[in-house]
Amino acid sequence: MITRCWREVSLQPGMPGLVLLLLGFLVAAAAGTGFLQAYPAATVSITGTSVAEGDSGTVDMVFTVTRTGDTGLGVIVGYRTVDGTATAGTDYAARTGTVTIPPGAASATIRVPVIGNTVLQADRAFIVELTGVIHTFGPPVALAPQQAFATGTGPNAVDVADFDGDGRPDLVTANIDSDTVSVLLNTAPPAAAGPSFGAQLTFAAGDGPRDVAVGDFNADGRPDITTVNSSSHNMSVLLNTTPPGGALNFAAAQNFVTWTNPFSLAVADFNSDHLPDLVVTSIDAIGKLSVFLNTTAPSAAAVSFAARMDWDTSTWPTAVTAADLNADGRPDLAVSEFTTGMVHVFLGTTAPGAAVPTFAPRADFFGGPSPWAISAGDLNGDHRLDLVVANLHASTVSVLINAALPQSAAPSFLPLQSFASGSWPEDVKVGDFNGDNQVDLAVADRTDHTVSVLVNTTAPWDTTAGFAARQVFGAGSCPTALAAGDFNGVGRLGLAVANNCGHNVSVLLNPAPLENMMAVLPVLDHSLYEMIMEPPSTFIIFATASIMAGDFNGDGRPDLLASIIATDYLAGTTTGMLEIFLNTTSAGDLKPSFAESQVVNLGSVAGHVAYEGGAAYCAAKAGELQITRALRLELCGTGVRVATVDPGMAETEFSLVRFKGDAKRAAAVYQGTQPLTAEDVAEAVLWVASRPPHVCIDEMLIKCTDQAAIHKVHRRPAQA
Repeated sequence: MITRCWREVSLQPGMPGLVLLLLGFLVAAAAGTGFLQAYPAATVSITGTSVAEGDSGTVDMVFTVTRTGDTGLGVIVGYRTVDGTATAGTDYAARTGTVTIPPGAASATIRVPVIGNTVLQADRAFIVELTGVIHTFGPPVALAPQQAFATGTGPNAVDVADFDGDGRPDLVTANIDSDTVSVLLNTAPPAAAGPSFGAQLTFAAGDGPRDVAVGDFNADGRPDITTVNSSSHNMSVLLNTTPPGGALNFAAAQNFVTWTNPFSLAVADFNSDHLPDLVVTSIDAIGKLSVFLNTTAPSAAAVSFAARMDWDTSTWPTAVTAADLNADGRPDLAVSEFTTGMVHVFLGTTAPGAAVPTFAPRADFFGGPSPWAISAGDLNGDHRLDLVVANLHASTVSVLINAALPQSAAPSFLPLQSFASGSWPEDVKVGDFNGDNQVDLAVADRTDHTVSVLVNTTAPWDTTAGFAARQVFGAGSCPTALAAGDFNGVGRLGLAVANNCGHNVSVLLNPAPLENMMAVLPVLDHSLYEMIMEPPSTFIIFATASIMAGDFNGDGRPDLLASIIATDYLAGTTTGMLEIFLNTTSAGDLKPSFAESQVVNLGSVAGHVAYEGGAAYCAAKAGELQITRALRLELCGTGVRVATVDPGMAETEFSLVRFKGDAKRAAAVYQGTQPLTAEDVAEAVLWVASRPPHVCIDEMLIKCTDQAAIHKVHRRPAQA
């Protein structure tokens, strides 16, 4: 008989876990580490049962992994088997892997095959060890039921932009059967329970507009519209001429000849001249990829393009997406090809300011049977954009994980991984639909008349993609295309669906995670955006990554803490920061008010002193420190305080992620020391933020007592 053993892990946010080894009646302590990231305190434990091995074959021994506490998030826990008196390969099959406890569930099981034989043996035991929480992911998506709004005949594509400048995302559809585009202006108030759009405004396009995209083609600050027209074999550009505060209006369409049967288009700045260029795919005996470089003068009344440049594809290039696939700062192109099942990748090589676009030779990757639509997004958090393909006839979506090194001269993708969608998927979009800071997938299932959402469960840096069970939401008749947007101003992405047979567009709102408190966020972020844009030396875009509420200064009123991602497009850097808004709303006020904000960057001692093996990390943190110092100068006089908290050795999930889940290597970093905890750093941030308005803590360097410098760490000898 094989006896089960297990190791049990108690996990607190940012704290090392205690691992207990239970073997028969012997209890011994061992070291282990696990983290639940920003997850409430919880315990993850494992139990099992004994099993008779049998005389031949295998029988599974089932171990149950159970968690207590908040079950709102999904948890992925690592495990491995360890020999006791039983030997792997002889008595049982060794296993190393992960087990997933879905959101709302309290347990999951691990199965380990026990090998049978006819040899008379004593009872033996092996260990299943929990190696730590590898990843947590968000709850299921909670989209509200669809509400439909009329468009022209046969809407085949949809896009999102603020056409009238009121701060709300509007909709535009390309109507293939009525040769028009329909613009629907968003009229919903912030945090509205349901979507609201004005009656469609229609504008003439070419014959058979199949796809639509948006860009500011004459750099006048107003989003314009472009379509590709399959019947007239051209593309149309409609310049936005809406006066400030006036009625929506577009100039008459200007048409530009494409290759035969244009099918899809995308917008990107290929030559870094700050003007959006266009790329079009066309179906023919030899399909074409065509690029039009924008030569329009700023605020011109007419748009102009350089001579069209063409590249060969296979016969049916059905969709194209523009994305920086090799992280060199230039947009690349990925094309889904229906007849061959290939994804064509063209790496951009166009020099800044060049008059002619250039690309590296085409590279082909198998994208699945019948690829129809394609999108790009970082599915595994490794800062590389992966590709997602919707396969029309196979009713699947394929994921191609990006394996290219930054600035590599050739693209590289791992073999496709396929996941079920609904029937006849005609479009796929990438976005964070459940607010867990991880991009998910939304798919338009044409013949099911539904939208499928696949919540992303992929662990950071994992090359194996994972998704929760497919969620299905009703759409209109023949959903053909998708667009994502925050249509009611609550900080969550909803969906707009072009229903080709229903001649309308469906809007599915995403409920607010913090009820009406979330409605203040777009206003706060916008004001900060304007302040940052004012100094000429900085061009920074801020995006709110997550939000929480709590009484941070003990005055009995809920304050807001926003986790913000800041991208500096001039410097090419991205950094994370915390922004705290102290609540000053009086009782009974209908409008919330907040004190002037406090920006706290989370840096590192690595930004002050370099260390071997950390060149990239040290450079990033040094850049973040200089951003903080520059913002402090540039925001002086605005009332916004800017600070950085730079911790030294802190035992969080940092080392576990750095070593890609290797708990042993991660634990060795802190062995023999008492490092900082996440709570220590959080208390420092709150102390900095809670100083009186006239006090600004510019920089705080915080280290544990055992660490005097990067290379000076006191380590106690291990206890026997």
